[in-house]
Amino acid sequence: MTMAQPATQRINIKRLSLWLALGAALWLWLLLSATYLGTAYYHDVQDAQRRAEQAVSVIADYSFLYPSEWNEKSRDWLEGLARGQRHDPLYRYRFVDESGATQHGIGPQLKWPVVTRAARVTTTSGLVLQVEVSKSWRPVLNASSWMGLAAVILSIIVFSLVRWYTQRTMLRGLRRVRLDQGRLRAELRVKDLALKEAQVMTGSMQRMAMHDPITGLPNRAFFVDSLRRSLSNAVMEGKPLAVMMLDLDHFKEINDTLGHDVGDHMLREVGERMSHTLRQNDVMARLGGDEFALLLYGADVRGATAAANKVRLALVPDMKTGSHSLSVEASVGIALFPDHGHQEGMLMQRAEVAMYSAKRGKNHVTVYDPTQDKFSVDRLRLLSDLAHAIGRNELLLFYQPKVDMRTGKVMSAEALLRWNHPELGLVGPTDFIPLAEQSRRIREITVWVVKTALQQMERWHRSGLVLSVAVNLSAQNLHDRDFVLSIQRMVEGSTLDARLLTFEITESAIMAEPALSMKNLVELDKLGVKLSVDDFGTGYSSLAYLKKLPVDELKIDRSFVKDMVTDTDDRMIVSSIIDLAHNLNMQVVAEGIEDHATYQQLKELGCDWAQGFHLSKPVPSEQVLHAVEGITARLVDATVVLDNGLRNSATTH
Repeated sequence: MTMAQPATQRINIKRLSLWLALGAALWLWLLLSATYLGTAYYHDVQDAQRRAEQAVSVIADYSFLYPSEWNEKSRDWLEGLARGQRHDPLYRYRFVDESGATQHGIGPQLKWPVVTRAARVTTTSGLVLQVEVSKSWRPVLNASSWMGLAAVILSIIVFSLVRWYTQRTMLRGLRRVRLDQGRLRAELRVKDLALKEAQVMTGSMQRMAMHDPITGLPNRAFFVDSLRRSLSNAVMEGKPLAVMMLDLDHFKEINDTLGHDVGDHMLREVGERMSHTLRQNDVMARLGGDEFALLLYGADVRGATAAANKVRLALVPDMKTGSHSLSVEASVGIALFPDHGHQEGMLMQRAEVAMYSAKRGKNHVTVYDPTQDKFSVDRLRLLSDLAHAIGRNELLLFYQPKVDMRTGKVMSAEALLRWNHPELGLVGPTDFIPLAEQSRRIREITVWVVKTALQQMERWHRSGLVLSVAVNLSAQNLHDRDFVLSIQRMVEGSTLDARLLTFEITESAIMAEPALSMKNLVELDKLGVKLSVDDFGTGYSSLAYLKKLPVDELKIDRSFVKDMVTDTDDRMIVSSIIDLAHNLNMQVVAEGIEDHATYQQLKELGCDWAQGFHLSKPVPSEQVLHAVEGITARLVDATVVLDNGLRNSATTH
């Protein structure tokens, strides 16, 4: 504040107090004057009206009591009536007939201003009279001047008091403001610094909220917002747009092998390379992990496919990360507006479906095909119903017997989960197990399967049928320490030998987290349960890991078994797996056996266990005993037929 400001403020306060005092004084003067004039006017009006009504009352009474005299001397009587009223120079009476003619008038001629009131009466002779009483208002005006003078004097007093009080109060407040001004300025400086820091922090937080911290690219929130705005523009302008989902192939193996620092460096390099291939108005974001999203405004299917191939081509040169040179490939899924959806969520979901289709197939760039996603509505419905399936007792187990190829007897069975949906009927595991893994209900379901299988084994044992049972585990089960503890409680609470329970785990589940898988497999092995590697030969497991794992058996995938009789390569693969397993002191299970020739060839190669539709389809628990008897009879008949065929062949030759 400058030196001139306090003086200016004092002047302004004095002016303000002056105007306030003038306003208060003027208001008081107007109030008193108006009140007096209003009261006087009301009193005079009432007085004139009262006099007119009194005269009318006397005329009415007289004309009624003395009708003859009224008819003869009405004018004289009215004159006498007027004279009989109290003489007052301020009043004037006038009697007017119905034609407007003045019958009589008495009193002085009054000058303006006057107050006039009238009353009407009809006499017995039929004469209509109007009595008008007028009163001069000059005395009131004279008196009001004195009243106005008194009001002026009172207003001057009020003016002085108001001006003195307001000026004194406001100046005192001004002094307090000056005393606090230094402190307030200091506080304002502190707050200003804090505000600037907050703005810097807010800007940083906003950027963090909308950008990926590793690559610096926009994140999912930014991408969804950009897609929403682009869809609005596309609708108004009638233009197409493309949403692309890109996922790096085998990135997790690089991360696990070389560490997250190398993985992060690789993600940054991927982001930089892809950004150089895009147009200025295209949007690219990292959604998480090794998944990227791209938004191409105005791109049709041809433009989007060309852009996807251009992006993949940019990733072809090896990436240098320290002493490592890494090659990177990507799978791209494309969804188009308006062909595949009109909402951001639907387009992103369908681009992701296309991307996973690209990963499964040979084509690394795939445009969304509705036939690839034809069960999406049913899956959403199943996902909702799955939460209540166990509580409603809708899950059930089927069992597919396994034959000991050395003895030809059924000694084991695989428990296969089914869902008896109240509306859709019997639903297979391939339709709902992925949903269970996605919704994190797989642990609850697997615990139910193990518990139910153990209870069924106990019932079979009590009836004299001794069977071991194999149960499939998912990758989530294998990486869940709490699941292992749940299995421990169930095994310890059962009367059965733990070796009668087998857990089947796929190669991909084991190799997803090798260290964690090894730890939990060792814990399961300590419980006494048997462990089996399912679908062996289709994954990418390391023999070094396989040798270290506490696994009891390998299960040959059906893709190698089904054509081994006619396909020499498949037969060689099956033979190699059997030899490998036996050399590692493991047993071998062959699944997918469809005929006796395949069964016999596997037996000759030394396979330990057989499973397939040739022996038995999966059946409910109450049909297992009948299935076991049927398998024995079927094997005997097939052996007899085969032996007869061999004898006939030998005789012929």
